[in-house]
Amino acid sequence: MEETTKETEQKRDTEDDAENARIERTRRRDERRGICRCGERRSRSRRRRRRRRIISRNPFIIFFLEMYFQTPDKHVTEVARQAGKEWCAMREEDKMKYKRLAERERKRRGSTRRRRRGCP
Repeated sequence: MEETTKETEQKRDTEDDAENARIERTRRRDERRGICRCGERRSRSRRRRRRRRIISRNPFIIFFLEMYFQTPDKHVTEVARQAGKEWCAMREEDKMKYKRLAERERKRRGSTRRRRRGCP
């Protein structure tokens, strides 16, 4: 009979230790969260789209990025969908502007192809 009470006491002690460890981990995590801001989401107003030089060998991508930088209030998926529709409806003469820019970029970069990593 004494063995069962000792066993139950040991069991209770290990359960208490585990519970205390869990509580301590939670407390430390909450302290870190108070210091660290990595888990927070930034508001849209703080994020900015940096105006970067558009360099691509693909005429559609040049068109899309131009459109994307002109509409900073829209989400990228909305702009992409709209750009695709406009690109399909665009005449060849209008597309030539973007094709010339892409060709110029191809010449600037050279005709080197990307090398694969790993075994040749």
